[in-house]
Amino acid sequence: MAEQPFCCVIAPDGSLTPRAAWGFGALACLPLAISGFWAVSTGLWPMLPFAGLESLAVIFTLRHCLRRNAYREVIRVESGRIRIESGHRRPERTTVFEQAFARIWLDADAEPSRLWLVCRTRRLELGRDLRDVERRQLANRLKEVVGSGPTWPRCSTPCRAWFLARRLPPTVPGPCTALTSPNRGCSRTS
Repeated sequence: MAEQPFCCVIAPDGSLTPRAAWGFGALACLPLAISGFWAVSTGLWPMLPFAGLESLAVIFTLRHCLRRNAYREVIRVESGRIRIESGHRRPERTTVFEQAFARIWLDADAEPSRLWLVCRTRRLELGRDLRDVERRQLANRLKEVVGSGPTWPRCSTPCRAWFLARRLPPTVPGPCTALTSPNRGCSRTS
């Protein structure tokens, strides 16, 4: 039986469209233009640079919001590979992981939670723009698709505290003693 390919597109929850941004920008800059015309006609021209800076601030803020809304992460799982493409309007960064060694790790202790795709010594954060509930749903779905990954050793409390203090997932499979400093005394348990 052939494996079904999986594709997921992650996008920020942005309701600002380019048309709405143009409308809001025009409405925000119109009073400034009127007050600028009034200032020139009454001889108060020194306030024009400040009105211009205010208009530029509105324009750059709208531009930033539109650029942030255009960010996408595309996760594709097919033929034993996990391919993550991310960027604004087009793929700017592509990362490929082997599905056999991949593991999904949700750090629910962090505020906000963080979703990691870990493969051997590499890790990549997914869904930064999602809410916690959506990130948890994505983690569950990716665990179904990707699988549980390799069996990693369970650690006693000091080792787990070391991982939680760093807020990063373990990146090297193997005994916990290889991941901690020599004075931690964490041993591998089954």
